Amino acid sequence: MDAQDREGLKDRRGYLRDRFILVCLRESGLRASELVGARMGAFKQFADPKARKTYWVLDVVADNAKGGKARTVPVTKVLMDALIMYRMGFGLPAYPAHGEATPLLLSPRTRKMELSAGTIRRAADKRLFGAWGSVSSRQGLHKIVTKRLEEAASYLDDHGDFEGASRLRDASSHWLRHTFATATLLKGQDIRSVAALLGHSSVNTTMAYTGQQTLDLVRALEAAEPNALAVVQPAI
Repeated sequence: MDAQDREGLKDRRGYLRDRFILVCLRESGLRASELVGARMGAFKQFADPKARKTYWVLDVVADNAKGGKARTVPVTKVLMDALIMYRMGFGLPAYPAHGEATPLLLSPRTRKMELSAGTIRRAADKRLFGAWGSVSSRQGLHKIVTKRLEEAASYLDDHGDFEGASRLRDASSHWLRHTFATATLLKGQDIRSVAALLGHSSVNTTMAYTGQQTLDLVRALEAAEPNALAVVQPAI
């Protein structure tokens, strides 16, 4: 994405929005439906009196969460930076306001807008009033993610990384959720914390979801009888 030309303002805004989407999916583990249904005000401040620090967190409200299970996800610096760049690209203040009702996923296109004086027709005037359209369906989000991944795969093909391109063509928004879960476990988080971050009711779901159960079995067998398991040999 970074290597692509972005000459027009619309292309620049689309890039910032799509970059935010990919970063958010990877850094938060949100489901597609949770991301589509979110508002800017889902990002809010959370104070820890003991640490004397105030953090950014992301609220997943019950209306958007699977099974109506609301949760709160801590926000990484990488995700916050992507949000700030995205908001500023659309002419919004860098940080979300408390309870801000603006849809989280905006469209570079504007929507129809009516005022007491009549219909606003010029796009520039609509933008002045913040009349951005929004991505309102999982299908719309899927289309954005698929398009960006295919563009990245084509770029890798052009540069000889055919294996990387193949992996990207098998990827999806749900794949990024898996990536978040596995990466969080590898960083040392316990399985219950990861289950809470993902909104799973049972850690058994998380273990199957991330391959943790299989990894535990492999490690146990390896410890009991070293070198007994078949290992994939590196390519020569």
